[in-house]
Amino acid sequence: ETAALADHERRSAAAVVIQSFGRSVICQRMAEDMKRQNREHNAVRMAAATTIQSKVRSLQCEKELSRRRLQACDMRNAATKLQSYWRSWACRAELAVASRHATTIQRCYNRFRITTG
Repeated sequence: ETAALADHERRSAAAVVIQSFGRSVICQRMAEDMKRQNREHNAVRMAAATTIQSKVRSLQCEKELSRRRLQACDMRNAATKLQSYWRSWACRAELAVASRHATTIQRCYNRFRITTG
């Protein structure tokens, strides 16, 4: 009976070791599954964050491009206005010179007419 009791205790101890090992394997697999799920979840979150960042950067670029286009348009308008002022001044200056020349010609002609007349 002592031998049977010792055999029973030995088998019980072996069963406890086997059950412990089985639970350990199950826990390790669960931990690996949880890690894998966590990695997958993080990958999805990273992809979502990347997509959001991409969209935000795209909107920022579109806004900056629109601002630069408007600025370029303003600069073209300013350049056109400067050209207009310059041409107007040059035209007035040319007209003033032509007017002085015409006046000189008229004065000379009138003097000639008076002296020969």
